[in-house]
Amino acid sequence: MSEENEYSFAGKSILIAEDNLDNQDLMRDVLEMFRYKLDVANDGAEAVEKWKKNRYDLIIMDIQMPNMDGFQAAREIRKLENGRNRIPILALTASVLTNDIQECFKAGMDDYVSKPINLDDLEKKIYGLLLKVVA
Repeated sequence: MSEENEYSFAGKSILIAEDNLDNQDLMRDVLEMFRYKLDVANDGAEAVEKWKKNRYDLIIMDIQMPNMDGFQAAREIRKLENGRNRIPILALTASVLTNDIQECFKAGMDDYVSKPINLDDLEKKIYGLLLKVVA
């Protein structure tokens, strides 16, 4: 898909909020293949702090994390955006239960990808969210 894109998103900055080191490594490997710039937060609280200090084009947010979960972090970011451009947030969730997915959207997330991650699905979701920012 990457070579067919009308827009090149190489170099776009993505914050990955994920507490599992193996999942961090997997996401890093996959996203670096698409030439995104990456930053990693180990929990939701760290994700909020990094978002406050840096400019990202997208946040990929795990739902279940210590200290502050993905729902809380997304709500906090939405509350703090306050005039800033709305950053797309893509939820990572092991649950595909309707209530959990609805909770992602209620928390202010824009889309979700279920675990285990399907790489084609992940790429399409990232591309779609970045495309909305460009449009």
